[in-house]
Amino acid sequence: MALDFFPVGTFGLQPTGVLLNRVFADYTVQVQFSESLLWQAARLDSIDFSASCVVFTNGQPAGAALVARRGWTSRVAGMALLPAARRCGVGRALMEHLIAEAKARGDRRMVLEVIDSNVAAVRLYEAVGFQSVRRLVGFAGPPPAGLVAVPALAEADLRSVAAALVRQEAVGWPWQLSGETIAQLTPPAVGYALDGAWVALVNPAGLQVTIRALAVDGDGDREVRAVRLLHAVMARHPATEWRMSALWPEELGSWITGAGLQRRELAQWQMARAL
Repeated sequence: MALDFFPVGTFGLQPTGVLLNRVFADYTVQVQFSESLLWQAARLDSIDFSASCVVFTNGQPAGAALVARRGWTSRVAGMALLPAARRCGVGRALMEHLIAEAKARGDRRMVLEVIDSNVAAVRLYEAVGFQSVRRLVGFAGPPPAGLVAVPALAEADLRSVAAALVRQEAVGWPWQLSGETIAQLTPPAVGYALDGAWVALVNPAGLQVTIRALAVDGDGDREVRAVRLLHAVMARHPATEWRMSALWPEELGSWITGAGLQRRELAQWQMARAL
């Protein structure tokens, strides 16, 4: 089988979006890719179209990988193959190509997230040197009854929320929860602060609000202050359901369940390897 690799920037964003929709058609989490969505990912998640790659088998596009870059770290933001190209070594060859390219440009670390029930993908990443760092989980549910407004709750610049995440960098936030990502959010996303705790919300005027990030300064009563902040923003926004995608570190789950949300079944592994 002849394999060739072409940067997404050379292949083109519109055909890349079409290919990604094909390769992810049977994926657990459905996303409809488009040229505009890829440009948004470039801004928000630092997708690098020159580092991202389309793999060809025998002259035909068979799969693609989106790669993000920040500093000395690369992230495999998404990788999938057409069914005919699976389980025949193409996935491993694509990952080895991405790793070799990252090493050649001087990167020192590569990270990714993978749904934990996708055993074949987990085994592939382990086979090319990735190790699990921790499990990432999600939450959802209605707000608790009886919440009251908190006058001290203050709207905050999303860059301030991002700065708080950077101050808590020792947590090892996943890429999408990092300060660098949250700093790229713009309205209608909104930030709030209360008692040294910071939160970013997506779609705050909707019936379903997503908690996009949460950070707490200092070491004292962090869980208590996180729950207090979440209850305050729930009281501010009368949504019927609150959500957090499966990006939250499992060991900090009590911050979210303490606010009344329930853990969802979908979970991911946060994985990394040195280069």
